[in-house]
Amino acid sequence: MTGCGTTPEPIWTTEYIEATVPRALTDCKPVPAIPDPPVTDKKVGRYIVDLIDAHDDCYGKNRKIGALFGPDMYLGP
Repeated sequence: MTGCGTTPEPIWTTEYIEATVPRALTDCKPVPAIPDPPVTDKKVGRYIVDLIDAHDDCYGKNRKIGALFGPDMYLGP
């Protein structure tokens, strides 16, 4: 038999699955408003803290979204 010892070609299929991301993971804290004059050290300090907090909120949620779709998703540095 000529077919003995040969490996059959694999059959590939593609399946698309619609994923729903929970709304709690898509809503991030807003970017804080730039302080109004007179700009003091205290206002700038609070602005920086609020800006970092908003960044951390979105960054953490984006990583959680990535975890929902599996370890093969690139999550960045």
